Amino acid sequence: IGVSKSSVSFKRYDLINDKITWQHTVDQNSYGHALNQNQFMILDPQGNVELLNFATGKVTSYGSINITDGLKFAREIYVKSSLDSIFLLYNKNSNNNNYYYSGLRTARLNGELFCLKPELKEFAWKQKLDQGMIVLNDFQQAPYIASVKMKYVSEDQIYYQEMNVQMFDKQTGAKILDEKLITQDTLQNSRLSLKNNYWEFGTYNMRFRITPVQPENLDKETSNVTPKIIPPGQSPANQGTKLINAD
Repeated sequence: IGVSKSSVSFKRYDLINDKITWQHTVDQNSYGHALNQNQFMILDPQGNVELLNFATGKVTSYGSINITDGLKFAREIYVKSSLDSIFLLYNKNSNNNNYYYSGLRTARLNGELFCLKPELKEFAWKQKLDQGMIVLNDFQQAPYIASVKMKYVSEDQIYYQEMNVQMFDKQTGAKILDEKLITQDTLQNSRLSLKNNYWEFGTYNMRFRITPVQPENLDKETSNVTPKIIPPGQSPANQGTKLINAD
């Protein structure tokens, strides 16, 4: 999201009655991003998060982000909207550039992810994320947030590349999948099927699907639907709750 070097004022003018119906000023050095035609997110230098409604001029405060070094030292700040939520990713400055290229649309991870729901006046949840890449393909429709991290592993003088796939529930922020796959390539494509209830990812020579377990495999103590990885073409109902490497 962009940064304002000087203060910026938003005004709504009533042409018929020749008057200003509302006005709001954004402080200098604040970050701002238009989410849609009616909403504008503001992150001020103190870390306070606000949402400006262009239709009414109402400003809703959602709380503040703990910014120890100030916004000017932030590496990156991203805002992404989903069907019923708004997500703010605040990456802290880091000297480690261990990120990787992907054929998918991604954003770097090295900080905290905050979830805002317009009907609430506070963060719905926040989650610290491991360094990696967040997948932006199908972000708006997908029920989960996907992050991927590549790592080179040495074992008995054998070197290979390991892909760590993590999934977070959009409603609660809970980590619901943490699986490691061996691959020599990065992610190149993805396909989301809400009808068939899976999210498929592919590299140059491998595909894997992430799908929730069937109702008969629900954990009765937590009543949570846990996603798992299955090879394409196999029925999730026959796989139990075990995470299966798909190569």
